[in-house]
Amino acid sequence: MSNQYAAQLSDPHWKELRDRIVSRDGGRCVQCGSTDELNVHHSHYREGRAPWEYRDSDLFTLCGAHHRKVHGIPEVREILIRLPKDDSPVIQAMREEIERREEDVIEREAKDAKNRKEMDHADHR
Repeated sequence: MSNQYAAQLSDPHWKELRDRIVSRDGGRCVQCGSTDELNVHHSHYREGRAPWEYRDSDLFTLCGAHHRKVHGIPEVREILIRLPKDDSPVIQAMREEIERREEDVIEREAKDAKNRKEMDHADHR
């Protein structure tokens, strides 16, 4: 996750929207009903848009496991989350690699959304 995106997730605008979406979804993952490690997932991304600049209908609550699956995060992420906080070079390198992969997935989704928008626009000419 980029530092800029991480900072945006600390913004009061996002926190307010996130809380509203989790409440709307009954405080549970919409896939499995879990209340563990809840995330609010964007159904799509638009380049240049802040996380809180989406309609409520573009957002839904997922547990951590389903959120990682939606983003295509490898299952090794599940293992790392359960590891004790460890500063060993091997564990730290694994965490950094997984974070890089997460950023790649988010960037790829944003590019795909941009390409779809450009194709839709071209189709309407």
